[in-house]
Amino acid sequence: MLKQTLLLTGVALLAAAPAAYADSVTDTGDNVTYSLNYTTTGTANTFDVYLTIDASAYDGSSKVYPDFLNDVGLQLAASDSDYTVQVLSAPTGDYASTLVDGGLSSTGCNASGSGFYCLAYTGSGLGLPTGSAGDVYTFEFAVTDPNGFGGAHGLYTGDQSNVEANYEWLNTKTGALGSQKDNDPITLSPAPEPSSLALLGTSILGAAGALRRRWKS
Repeated sequence: MLKQTLLLTGVALLAAAPAAYADSVTDTGDNVTYSLNYTTTGTANTFDVYLTIDASAYDGSSKVYPDFLNDVGLQLAASDSDYTVQVLSAPTGDYASTLVDGGLSSTGCNASGSGFYCLAYTGSGLGLPTGSAGDVYTFEFAVTDPNGFGGAHGLYTGDQSNVEANYEWLNTKTGALGSQKDNDPITLSPAPEPSSLALLGTSILGAAGALRRRWKS
């Protein structure tokens, strides 16, 4: 009976734990992998969203003059009025502390493009290196959507054509921004967070220990 109670408690706690949503996609044209991870927070309808751009195997058009990761765009819903975004962290301090409503063009953040927010690179250099081992960059955002994941315009509505991430590259030879590189839409799916899995494992181990002690008594 004790074992059953502990197991049921563990399952119940797992079910109540915050959900995580994640997926990744590789842009076959340039061999860049984009990953999005969403986790809930202690504030209702506010989520931590991590965008990771793995540019270590980047194979862009410029062979002699390498390209650099520059401005970054993110779209999580059909319209930018459906949600708000704040920048929590970037790979370096060379990115703006606030986002621009809108997407990317060959001139950088262009304040247009429904649903997109753009994070501008403001450093004095060309941007972040690409094409070498370790060129993996993670951006963290605080995202608030009054509709939550499942609302009419929520972050997780099944309409994944509105979940995208893209970036701008800067050519070393010309010193100018080139065409944006963007991925296919990312299809998010729910997955248990590591902390939730650990909680379930702890419950199972606790039940096993209790049963073992009962047998010895």
